[in-house]
Amino acid sequence: MRWPRRSRVWSGPRSWARDPADRVRRLATAAYASVLAGDLGQAEAFAAPALEANRDPMTEGWICGLSSLVAMLTLRLERAFALVDSDGLMHPAAIGAGVSTIATGVAYHSGSPAQRARLRALLERRDTQDIASHPFHLWDLGVTDPFLHGASIRHVLPAVAAAPGRLPTELHTLGVLCLVLDETETAVSLLGELVNPQWEDADAFHAGMTAADLAWANVDGGRWADARLGVERLAVRFLDGEHTLGSVRALTVLATLHALTGEPGTALRHAAAALAVTEPAGALGTVVRARRAAGLAATALGDHAAAHRHLRGVFDAAGHPLHHHLSCYAVADLAAAAVLTGHADEARTVLARVGAEVGDGASARLRQTLDRAAALLADPTDAGRLFLAALADPTGRRWPFERAQVWLEYGEWLRRQRRIADAREALTRAREIFDGLGAVHWSARAEAELRAAGVTVAQGRPSALRSLTPQRQRIVRLAAQGLTNREIGERLFLSPRTVGTHLYQAFPALGVSSRSQLRDVVEQDAAAGL
Repeated sequence: MRWPRRSRVWSGPRSWARDPADRVRRLATAAYASVLAGDLGQAEAFAAPALEANRDPMTEGWICGLSSLVAMLTLRLERAFALVDSDGLMHPAAIGAGVSTIATGVAYHSGSPAQRARLRALLERRDTQDIASHPFHLWDLGVTDPFLHGASIRHVLPAVAAAPGRLPTELHTLGVLCLVLDETETAVSLLGELVNPQWEDADAFHAGMTAADLAWANVDGGRWADARLGVERLAVRFLDGEHTLGSVRALTVLATLHALTGEPGTALRHAAAALAVTEPAGALGTVVRARRAAGLAATALGDHAAAHRHLRGVFDAAGHPLHHHLSCYAVADLAAAAVLTGHADEARTVLARVGAEVGDGASARLRQTLDRAAALLADPTDAGRLFLAALADPTGRRWPFERAQVWLEYGEWLRRQRRIADAREALTRAREIFDGLGAVHWSARAEAELRAAGVTVAQGRPSALRSLTPQRQRIVRLAAQGLTNREIGERLFLSPRTVGTHLYQAFPALGVSSRSQLRDVVEQDAAAGL
């Protein structure tokens, strides 16, 4: 599915129809087309006169919703919510117009407790008899109270998502809902139908929001190369001065990837640039993402005090989640930094606050995170049981980086308990995942722990193969074993096309011109003692 290029969006006829209502409809249509094409300046130019000129109560909700959408995308979140805040917002008859989804989307990105409370009250009064499985109703419930409604929504999501003939707006809504509820693979599938990173100008669709959503799903699922490809151009536009919600979210994705893959200095700069815009705008969802990226970058640099400072900022002064949903996923990283900086008691308070927010509504992914945090903050005699609880559900493998963090910290605990054989197994698992992802700092940490556990980890001298990134080395080694691009992608959480791109770029560095030569490269590298 391809979308219009950002240039040459329809600018209206030379003379509008004399019918004022027809003029408003045309303005609204042009504004929405501009949003889809990523031209928010033009969208604003059409939406503002449509809102001012409209006199039809039947279209007022949609016109206000459209204006609210433009305001949200241009980081005016208070204005965005005010435009759609009405007692009739949740009326079942209006569900198809999608105005309530805009309101709940604004509240999710702002993270405003007041907006969320207002929407909760309105949702409680909604008659759901005829709309119980409507994508927009599921969205309204899921983003407003993901932990309260998540389990029931997950139960119906497969059938709702698989229904044929979904409109693009419904696919986007369902895709992001899957992202929020940790149905990561479904999120990638649905959002990938709308924007493929390989498509020209895919990052312009819906002002970059869909590209950022897909990138976050790819980050969560370990498809980091795909995530980077999807947001790089969009992030550059932010750095060039195009400050929109889509572009700043893209920059935050990129900051996170830089932190994870060995460029923490760049990550910190990108996170600071994102915070300089999102903090004044009150976009707490992206504020939390940026602060967590900064915390990961500081961790990679070994600056644990800074890591704690950044990650503590994901929660308020009393320890409650700053954002009702996204903050909860940072609690284990905070716990790790807190233990190293003497703030374990405070982190236990934060964990208790998160537990109260989540209740019994944790997804398999979040449960893994909460168990990891509890293990890190527990008495050493209890930590092992909690680490095993974090690893008990095989579903946790769907989020490979977070799974590997548990293996790493469990291995560290095992080594301190002098259970060396078990520690070696856990640390080896962690290192293999980190190597596959290209998580440089965490891979090096696992290697250091393996050495401390008596495992000889080859160092060697520089070689062409070793000059590649850890992820690219892994791809080359698997290709040398005869695996196809698809088989490699399944192991390393990459698309087959991304695997092919890595191999194409590795060939010149290795001095080869075909796949059949890779086996010789790997064997020569091993024979040299590397």
